[in-house]
Amino acid sequence: IRISAGLEYTDDHIGQPAFVYGGQNTRRPIPQGAYPPSFPPFSSDGVISPAVRSVGVFTGKIPDAGDLPPVTITEDPLTGQEFRGTERKIFRIAGTFDWDLGWGTATSVTHWADGDVSQAVENNPRKGSWTAQTTGTIFRPVTDTSMFSQEVRLQSDQEESVRWMVGGLYWEEKIDQQSFNVACLNNQLFPFAPFIPCGPLVKANFDRGFAPNIWVRDTEHMSAFGMVEFDLSDEFTVHVEGRYTDEELFVTGPSGPRIIDTFGLGGPANSFPPATPGLSATDEDSYFTPRISLEYTPNEDMLFYASFAKGAKPSGVSTVGAGSGGFDPELFAFERETMWVYEAGAKTTWLDGSLIANLTAYYEDFSGKQTTSQILRSNGLTGTLIVNASSAEVKGLELDVAWAPTEGLNLSAGYAYTDATYGRYITNGSGVAVIAAVGTCTKTQVGNVNTCALDRSGNRLEDTAKHSLILGASYSAPITSDIDWLIETDVQYNGNRFDTADNILTLPGYWMADLRVGLRGDNWDIIAFADNLFNDDTIKAGFNTTDFDTINVAFFPPPFTFILENALQAKLPPKRQIGVRASYNF
Repeated sequence: IRISAGLEYTDDHIGQPAFVYGGQNTRRPIPQGAYPPSFPPFSSDGVISPAVRSVGVFTGKIPDAGDLPPVTITEDPLTGQEFRGTERKIFRIAGTFDWDLGWGTATSVTHWADGDVSQAVENNPRKGSWTAQTTGTIFRPVTDTSMFSQEVRLQSDQEESVRWMVGGLYWEEKIDQQSFNVACLNNQLFPFAPFIPCGPLVKANFDRGFAPNIWVRDTEHMSAFGMVEFDLSDEFTVHVEGRYTDEELFVTGPSGPRIIDTFGLGGPANSFPPATPGLSATDEDSYFTPRISLEYTPNEDMLFYASFAKGAKPSGVSTVGAGSGGFDPELFAFERETMWVYEAGAKTTWLDGSLIANLTAYYEDFSGKQTTSQILRSNGLTGTLIVNASSAEVKGLELDVAWAPTEGLNLSAGYAYTDATYGRYITNGSGVAVIAAVGTCTKTQVGNVNTCALDRSGNRLEDTAKHSLILGASYSAPITSDIDWLIETDVQYNGNRFDTADNILTLPGYWMADLRVGLRGDNWDIIAFADNLFNDDTIKAGFNTTDFDTINVAFFPPPFTFILENALQAKLPPKRQIGVRASYNF
């Protein structure tokens, strides 16, 4: 019997991400299909008013950090100081129990974790003093998360010609969140109206005190799995495995938004509305995911394999992006994503073991791929919605090589080619920004509402580079009988990616190099490091987001159209970091 256990506690303070407002660099036209017919004149039978000819947005490659405006550090109107960011405390404990049964092994793995997270983050593009802004949002939730998991496995002796394993997994995650999020909308539709900054209104409402909106998300997972593998001969081995999964989800969220309306269009002016009643939703999904593979080992230096498998992400109800307009269980429900994966490859060893070369080719066929889309809520605010694309496919090739030409010197390289595109991907939308981004509109009706069928078929999958490369080199040599010196470097390349399936904003490709030099003993090491050695400032995360300063409406010609344009928000990359790490193993 062998028992092992681990205990971990972390207490982190994470400052606000270094986001910068990048503005707009073009105007995208509204597709003709979104307008009502020309005859009869002034028809409301359309999606967008003909008065709206284009919307502002950022397209093309995001500039490097040095070519963007500087980061504006805005103050929290409640404290007058910089937003504190995220404070996170996590406690976890895990234990593993292995029992040798003679003919096999029984294993039990138990895990429990609890996390408390408090955040205060500005949630709109950085344009200067938040106190002086006329529109904006503050993300201020307090979240408690607890998770328990228990896995049991029974495994046969691995020396037999037929080997098997069966087991089960149970886990439950409970999330309780108190949302003190604040949105302030200063109606900009009346240019003659007085300027009313949001900061003092937010502070006044917080000082008066208010009950938070409550979010609850409970997930319960149960699965049973099994595997059998058997040797057809000394060279051929067959693996057959499968997992049956059942998940249940319960979600509760507030039925409406919490917005300070400076003009009182939606309630008492300048007051923060009380907590809204909760709405609940449930979801349950069950599915089976098999995998079959065949291995051929002609000798101890060569292994060839082929496999096919099914993967799945369960259906659910999203809470991402729901805060601005309140929780809508029907709107935020999404279906299961499934994927069939076909893979073949080889793992080989050459030159008396000094050279290792592995090659893999794969094809992934998605059905109902889950992705995100921006929507315009009925209250005029935007939200993020998880939707299902009908299909997508990924074709890829991966090559890994490791070579030790002399003692102490190790070289490695890894290359990946990925061709990832959507098949049929059509969703409905009525917001001017998303219609302009997609660039096509086939008018359709959802209930009694005119919307556009937006066709993204054939677009590339978001955040997926066609080419990526990793190069590594290390050398070590003894100084004394007990101490080695070492030098290590790795270089990474990642190609262009799109931020979303709209394929209008490009995250540029980049090269990144790291360097480490140090000393190593039997149970200690001291390493000097330089991360991002050449101080690359390529933007690696960015997106188009709502630019609240563009709030407007078109009354005539009909139909009535609420206008919110987009602008770039980019996260600045970490600069070169130089330091020393020391470790000692007991």
